[in-house]
Amino acid sequence: MSGGMLAPEALLKLTSTEIGFGSCTSREPRLCGEQIAELAELDACAGSRRRDDFIRGRIAARRALRGLGIEAPSIPLGAWRQPVWPPGAIGSISHSAGAGVAVAARATDMRGIGVDVEARARHLSLRATRRLLCRAEGWALEGPAALPWPLILLCAKEAAYKAVFQAYGRRLLPRDLAFEQPAVEASASLDCEIERPRRRLRARYALSGRFVVACVELARG
Repeated sequence: MSGGMLAPEALLKLTSTEIGFGSCTSREPRLCGEQIAELAELDACAGSRRRDDFIRGRIAARRALRGLGIEAPSIPLGAWRQPVWPPGAIGSISHSAGAGVAVAARATDMRGIGVDVEARARHLSLRATRRLLCRAEGWALEGPAALPWPLILLCAKEAAYKAVFQAYGRRLLPRDLAFEQPAVEASASLDCEIERPRRRLRARYALSGRFVVACVELARG
């Protein structure tokens, strides 16, 4: 794709071969809303922006599942408004600024998976940045940066939160995650360790057009 939109070839680099990845952008024909049966589950007061975000996310999720050979006529909302994936599958959905992305995996391959997308134009205030970063992540603010590290870390932490909650039912806070400074600025991954359960996490990220995307996979074993 051009014009600052998400490039599929860049997004595919985020995931292993066991993962299905889908995307949907605002440039696609009127979002095929009539095909999204789950729209009926949205709150009646949901505005047009929320409806469009929801549609993009569900289209991306269907494409991610299709990458695994799974057809899903519906991905309904659960008790906590979370997507309910087909039996034997897990996944994650995110949307921002007219783009929706989703990842999906077979439950036999992954315990948890998380994805997050953010617009590169998003401004993080100093207050928000301080809430996001822990002391060990001061490297993200030191000196001139060729990459928007606070925004990349936001994506990485959101993706990690989703993956860990799906796998273990544990709700992480931003400061529970201390990502290590990558060896080189062009590195496409960030690593950290969590305490409970003790596990090392790797967040792969990509800058594609107007967006930052990150994905975290928690394999079984």
